[in-house]
Amino acid sequence: MVDLPMLLHKKGLQERGAAFERLTILLAAGNRGMDDEGYKAYYERLSKSLAEEDDNQFDRAALDKLRRRMTEG
Repeated sequence: MVDLPMLLHKKGLQERGAAFERLTILLAAGNRGMDDEGYKAYYERLSKSLAEEDDNQFDRAALDKLRRRMTEG
């Protein structure tokens, strides 16, 4: 079975990484379509979205607790 949410998450990271590379190339070439504040805001949003970590980590203790609650009631 395909883990669609994980696949979409990875694809999003790839696309944001590509956008980050394009932004870096534009800045290095001096090709500016936005003012400095616009570039700064766009850069911060991109870097923040690339730095996000997945909060959906597997928690064995929570799963065991849920199983106990399911068997009790």
